[in-house]
Amino acid sequence: MTRKFVLFALFVMIAGAGFVAYWAYHQRNIQSQADAALAHQAKELRQHKAFELEEAEMTFEIQRRNIAAEIENLQLDDKIRELRGYSKKNGIAVAKLENKLTYEDLLKSQEAQIIKQEDLLEKNLPQFFKVMQVPYEAVLDALVAARMANATGSEADRAAARLKLDAVLKKAQVIAEEYEHKSQKDRTDAQNSVVH
Repeated sequence: MTRKFVLFALFVMIAGAGFVAYWAYHQRNIQSQADAALAHQAKELRQHKAFELEEAEMTFEIQRRNIAAEIENLQLDDKIRELRGYSKKNGIAVAKLENKLTYEDLLKSQEAQIIKQEDLLEKNLPQFFKVMQVPYEAVLDALVAARMANATGSEADRAAARLKLDAVLKKAQVIAEEYEHKSQKDRTDAQNSVVH
């Protein structure tokens, strides 16, 4: 009877081990499918964001041309006033419009850098990319909002957009620094555990 009991117990243990192995495999498979679904969803989100950025870019280009035409008109008006013997009066307005164009160039450059960094992180540091994906999306949203405010908004709108952009950039920097600190601590702990 004990021999049958031992064989039965051995069979139960082998079956249990098989079940545990199957369950672990199944869980890994589910996790990999979930990771693949999240990666696909993130890719679709980036494609949608790229489409939105292209659409916004067309708006900004139209606005840029309008501002350039307005600058030319103001400068032409000043030349006509000067030929008639009057003083120029549009210098400040021209400077403000040129400042808008310069600020637009700066924002566009930052946007391109963020997109480039995001692509590089996704390829080279996927773990860090997962941590920074949401902050980068927030930064891109804030950049687009700042560009829109610069193109069509009032001075108050532009100031509010700049403040929001600064806050989002600081938050992203804090998240990156926290990740770096945690990574450094993990590396130090791993080195210490190998030494001891």
